[in-house]
Amino acid sequence: MNAMPSPYLTGLFDDFLADKHFQPLLETNRGCPFHCTFCTDGIDEKQLVTQFSMERVLAEINYIGHHSKMRPSTSMLILADLNFGMIPRDRKICEALVETQDKFGFPKKVDCSTGKNAKDRIIEAIKILGSSTFMAMSVQSMNQDVLSNIKRDNISSDHLVALGPTLKNEGLHTMSDVILGLPGETYETHLQTIKDLVDADIDWIDVWTLMLIDGSQLNTPQEKEKWGLKTKFRIIPRDFTKLTDGKVVVEIEEVGIGSDTLSFDEYVEFL
Repeated sequence: MNAMPSPYLTGLFDDFLADKHFQPLLETNRGCPFHCTFCTDGIDEKQLVTQFSMERVLAEINYIGHHSKMRPSTSMLILADLNFGMIPRDRKICEALVETQDKFGFPKKVDCSTGKNAKDRIIEAIKILGSSTFMAMSVQSMNQDVLSNIKRDNISSDHLVALGPTLKNEGLHTMSDVILGLPGETYETHLQTIKDLVDADIDWIDVWTLMLIDGSQLNTPQEKEKWGLKTKFRIIPRDFTKLTDGKVVVEIEEVGIGSDTLSFDEYVEFL
């Protein structure tokens, strides 16, 4: 991993750090042990989790904090790790982030996707960050059949939600992601997932349209046919521009708008 030069430590991103409108993104490890079919990181080739050296990560955090010109009140560092907090050394990374906050006033917020299992370890890590971040309890669905359909049944959604009161007692904010239109999901099961999260007093719930990502198992002809997925293309939000020659350029993606178990009208009702 360290054979790849750091775009921060080499100064390549200095102009971006000097612009108060850009939020820096940092990756401390790569890979995912889970097999979720909607995600490109669920394929076998990405099961091995590899890490950048701790020396490099700590140097990058300090460098970003020193050079970032974002307003202290709105500054944010985005951690691109897929399961932050599950690796024991993540605790030390949190401590380094707090030190950088005290030293440079950056980052005010830390946006990260916390791990799906090993919750006790994750809680101990992000407690260090306190109100700077959320405890991400991304269930995608609370229905066990749906979780099995997307190869996510090794992640206990019930256990995640049950942690809600404990997290509140620790003073941690909570958020959860849900995907609309997963294989086997019905109007009733999706609605029940939302109700369960509300009952668990989750602070923030994001409901996403199912994105058919290139390279994911779900975005194959076999999977689409198996689940009767109905799809359309849309412009990715905010991913468009007009060039100096007047040409408009947009980026598009394929998304699920229904399936054998969820009609298009039911999909629209949730929007």
